[in-house]
Amino acid sequence: MKPILAIDPGPEKSGVVTWDGAKVHMAKVCPNDELLTNLAVMDERENVYCEWISSYGMRVGATVFDTCRWIGRFEEAFGGMGNFRLVKRMDVKLWHTGRGSSKDADVRGALIEKYGPPGTKANPGVTYGLTSHTWQAFALATYVTEVWLK
Repeated sequence: MKPILAIDPGPEKSGVVTWDGAKVHMAKVCPNDELLTNLAVMDERENVYCEWISSYGMRVGATVFDTCRWIGRFEEAFGGMGNFRLVKRMDVKLWHTGRGSSKDADVRGALIEKYGPPGTKANPGVTYGLTSHTWQAFALATYVTEVWLK
């Protein structure tokens, strides 16, 4: 399977993972302007999946709106091609934990249960190298490969 790029967007930095269904090829948290530049020069045949924010009737602050703005910029930078897809966070949480109320730590725990512990440098596991927002990008990537690309 050709690797996909999964993005866990944030107001200033985003978690990014490339995943081929068996191996993480890249995982990092990068400034949004750097990601924007990289998306603009990517091949149109690449597949990019970005977490989308949904409203559940709760109040939100400026960071949520800043994140939404960045998501739109990422989509535009990729050229508006059909290979940029938005994925609802709720769908990812439900798939991995069975609960929409799950927190990031719950999703991380479910991923470790499914794919194994990160391991060590000498004996790395599938999730080795994932940190902070890259765990959520990995959750998105695995959801896409397990559900959408199955």
